[in-house]
Amino acid sequence: MTDLYATNNKISKITPNILEGLENLTVVHLQHNALKGDSISGAFKGLKSLLYLDLSYNELTKLPIGLPPSISFLYFDNNKISNIPDEYFQGFKALQYLRVSHNDLKDSGVPGNAFNISTLIELDLSFNSLEKIPAVNEGLENLYLHVNKIQSELMFIIPVNTSRQRFKGILDIDVISLSPNTTI
Repeated sequence: MTDLYATNNKISKITPNILEGLENLTVVHLQHNALKGDSISGAFKGLKSLLYLDLSYNELTKLPIGLPPSISFLYFDNNKISNIPDEYFQGFKALQYLRVSHNDLKDSGVPGNAFNISTLIELDLSFNSLEKIPAVNEGLENLYLHVNKIQSELMFIIPVNTSRQRFKGILDIDVISLSPNTTI
């Protein structure tokens, strides 16, 4: 089995190691369920081929632990996540697409370099309560921040390690969506 579709159910827990032995599993769709907090921690352990995980439209209040570092597409849209643990995403060596829109994120719950991930191409943080534009990597192509409380000037999007004179970080991004927000 390579793909698992378990969407639109009432799944509230995934037993740890239930997917053990599914070495070829690359895609898991678990959106529109009733997953909460630690109800999925350890469930994906050992899935070394997993590339795509969609946990959108659940009841997660925190990010699960024990996800495989091979994931390239990680979706947490429409949950109740309010904070990102320090360096949580740094262990994902191939992460390219990350969506954490429609959650309860505030600046106080997001460490400074949480989204400064060298492999990241697209980041969706829209429909949260962020007041500042987070630091991102130079290679990011699409950044979605609409419907937040951002009042920062656009120049602060420049990645932490980028020279302010070159503005390379901004020039490499293809799409920046900031509207509607508060005054920019």
